[in-house]
Amino acid sequence: MVGVARRVAAVVLAVVGIAAMMTLSPAEATTIKPGRPCATVGEKVVQGPWTFTCTLKKGKRVWVRQRTPAPTPSWLAVAQGLQASAAKRPKPSLANTFSFMISPTVPPAKADEIAASVRRAYEPWLAIAPIPDGFPVFILDERSKDWYLETSRQFPNDGCAIHWWNRMSPNPTGTGGAVCWGTGASWSYMGIMLGSRLPASDPTLEAGLYAHELVHVAQVSLLGVSGMSRMECWLGEGMAQVYSVALGHGDLSNPKNAREARFSRTAFLVPLIDMAAGTSASSPEYWLDVIRRSEDRNTGFCSQSGLGYSLGYLVTERLIEEFGEERFLQWLRATRVSGDSGASFSEVYGITRDAWYERSAAPYVAQQVPLIFAP
Repeated sequence: MVGVARRVAAVVLAVVGIAAMMTLSPAEATTIKPGRPCATVGEKVVQGPWTFTCTLKKGKRVWVRQRTPAPTPSWLAVAQGLQASAAKRPKPSLANTFSFMISPTVPPAKADEIAASVRRAYEPWLAIAPIPDGFPVFILDERSKDWYLETSRQFPNDGCAIHWWNRMSPNPTGTGGAVCWGTGASWSYMGIMLGSRLPASDPTLEAGLYAHELVHVAQVSLLGVSGMSRMECWLGEGMAQVYSVALGHGDLSNPKNAREARFSRTAFLVPLIDMAAGTSASSPEYWLDVIRRSEDRNTGFCSQSGLGYSLGYLVTERLIEEFGEERFLQWLRATRVSGDSGASFSEVYGITRDAWYERSAAPYVAQQVPLIFAP
């Protein structure tokens, strides 16, 4: 049934926006063949997987056949929209935006490559999420522990340093990143850990690690340091995942780049398969309960199965798809002022957060989870 529904949907969507269309009886349809005469130049007919267009060729009006393009998947439409929006923004100078603190064990050439990648990855954000010049960025490898723990002492009440290092389990071929802030502090910093055997210029790093972590830097700007701890579980990491897919894979009108972006998205969502038992995967009620229970990012349920990364991807994606990026950013800025994301959500979107979960987010998750491995 799902396959039939998708094929029907493809045909329906293909005809939207076409100026002149025809619905033909079976007998009439048999006359629509490439090269056969037609009446009106520009007239279009969709017949199965084909679109026939009445075209003037050598002074004669004849039917020309082209395969009807498949509709753009909703996730790709969201990603392409975010990419197009980023491309239109002004590109302020990034010369002094970051202050890089480089471990003595990291070769200077490698550090320069990482610094250049970090600057490039923040270009789409600087116009809408400016940060003070000299935002601190640690560049580390697996041999940097003592230096990092000593140097990070300049940040008071740093609850990140040793915990982040232990969580990364650094090794010569490992990668890791974090944006850290102290409780009640006004500071924040970013850490990038690349194992000593990894090439700094690997494009997959820019597509994933740098793009993801720099969304957190943008969140610091949009929400303020104090607002970082109050973010919804799904928002903190889900926003970073959605934007890293949209901005980390190059031009998404290129089929190769779109395939790579789809692979990344699928990898992010795989943990949701384990969350769903039996028919619960397609149950909005099941996912509504999961969203509600995982909202507080300080609870163990938030971190279970990486919900912030997986469930968060779909909830964030749906919010941007339904209301657009501008209102999404407006909500974050309003939350910085009010300190209450629920109240600012209602103000910006005209619906309570929980009512939106029930009306839109949970049904979207229920629809998307069964499609994770769909071709």
